[in-house]
Parts: sequence; C-alpha cells; structure tokens
Amino acid sequence: MYTYWASVFLLPTKVIDKITRICRNYLRSGTGEYKKAPYISWQQTYLPKSQGGIGIKDLAAWNKATIVKLTWAVAKKKEGDSDYKVAKGYKWKWETQRKVPWIKLIWARSNVPRNAFISWVLIQNRLPIKHRMSKFQPQTDTLCRKRIKQICFIVNSRQLMMALKHIKSPGALKQIISAIIKATIYCIWSAKNHRIFKKQQITVHQTAYLIKDQARSRILFLSKCSKKYSSHIDSILT
Repeated sequence: MYTYWASVFLLPTKVIDKITRICRNYLRSGTGEYKKAPYISWQQTYLPKSQGGIGIKDLAAWNKATIVKLTWAVAKKKEGDSDYKVAKGYKWKWETQRKVPWIKLIWARSNVPRNAFISWVLIQNRLPIKHRMSKFQPQTDTLCRKRIKQICFIVNSRQLMMALKHIKSPGALKQIISAIIKATIYCIWSAKNHRIFKKQQITVHQTAYLIKDQARSRILFLSKCSKKYSSHIDSILT
C-alpha cells in the first residue's frame, strides 16, 4: 500500500513518521508498539548494508525518489521513461557515505538471517552483554562466568570475524566457516539470556548441538541451490 501511494503523492511527514515507528518497533520487539529502546539508532539501521545498516528503506527518501520519477515522466511526456530509475535515484543519497569493510562477513548468504542480525549488532559493539549481566545477575556460577567470558572475548575481539577476510580458502568453505561462527555467537548469547531471564539451563553440549544443527541445516538448504557447498558438509559438520 505504501509503495503505491508513495509513487503517486508526496506523503505527509506525519504519515511517514508513523509508518517508520511501526517498522522500528516491530524490528526491535516483534510488535507495532514501543516496548524498549533499540540497540542501534534507526538512522544507522536504515543505511544500506554496504554502509553499516541492514538495508531497510528510508521511507521519506524513497517517497521523494518515486515522485522524481513521476515528475520526470511528466516532463518527458512519456510514461515509464527508462532514463530515470527509482533505485538509482534512491541510492544517490548514499553515494557519499563511507562503506564498511565487513558487509560480506555479516550478510553472507550462508548465514541464518537471525544470526546475521545478532552479529551485525555485535560488530558495532552494541550487543548488551556486560550491561545486562551486571544489572540482572551480578552473582554467577562458574559455568555462567565461563560463557560470559567467551561472549565478552568475542565482543571485545571483533577480529574473529574480520579475520575471515584473510582466510585463503575456496569461497564455499569460507562461507561455511562464517555460518559456524555466526551460529556460535548467537547460540552462546541465547544460552546466556535463557539462564539470566528465564532461569533455564542450557548445557554446553546442548549449545554445541544447536550450533552444529543450525549451521548444517543452513548449508544443506544452500546446497540444494548450489552444489559447491556439498563437498564440504561432511568434513566440517560431522
């Protein structure tokens, strides 16, 4: 609905702001209502993936880009003129922004979207690990401390993901390694949250199984689309 009306009218700012709020709240909490502050500002979130965001459109900028197309068509007196493309007009806004070096590390095809999102928050040092730990459970047992140390090491050492750029391996193998790392980050973080907020114990063996299962399922799915992954599945995930 938005796409249609945005291509015909320059929408009021209040309408765009309300739609943006609904999208922002849903991304953060799964509902259209505001529940808690996001990890990362919306101005950073709607940037293109190549510039550190997650590629959600800036609705105001997209609306203007579509109206320019309509204006261009009227000026040329030709509907659907191919001289102007909405996507190119929208991208023009971001051309001066600096690109981030880790786009392929986070948004590789082999990564489960959920894991990629958590890794995106992590690589920008906004995953609330230390803050939550000190606020909700200052006293932890040995197992929990070990997990927190592992996560804090990952958070403070983003070189773990950046190092993938320097691995001299076939593209498919590098993507499998990337999927395993992202699954590890997510599963350890999730296990810690279950222990703190839900009082549920997830053992090390269960966490390891979840990591392997997530990575295996994703690679098996991708191998149906491309056979380049198949030869590495057994050696990596058995």
